[in-house]
Amino acid sequence: MRVSAILIIIIFICATSIAFLYFGATKHVMMAEKLSDKPEEFFVVTNPDPVLLKAISTLERVCFYSFDETRFDELIGGEYGGANIEYQGNYYFVGIPIVEPDIFMFGLVFGISIFGLVTSTTLLVSHAIRKGSRQRK
Repeated sequence: MRVSAILIIIIFICATSIAFLYFGATKHVMMAEKLSDKPEEFFVVTNPDPVLLKAISTLERVCFYSFDETRFDELIGGEYGGANIEYQGNYYFVGIPIVEPDIFMFGLVFGISIFGLVTSTTLLVSHAIRKGSRQRK
């Protein structure tokens, strides 16, 4: 009986860990676009944080997991949105769009969790039935 109980605990912990790892690590995206003309309104940035620096250096999407990693949200006055900035004489539009959660991945992780729970419960019940039938003989 101990083996099956341990099996249930292990599978449940693994499935729960996968769910927490995936959903606890929600990604945000920062995008930057270089502007050819000087915008009417902009913020001057002299010391960009690493996320902002990577976005304006590569002009590609930069993923980050926490707004503690960037100060750009303080510049624009909220977590999502965008603003024009000047950095070293160049002008950029930088934005953090709202990213929708990946519903397919949520379903997949949830399905794996339920499958692990059902499988381990079935194994536990069948093990208990076999052990009970052996003791009656």
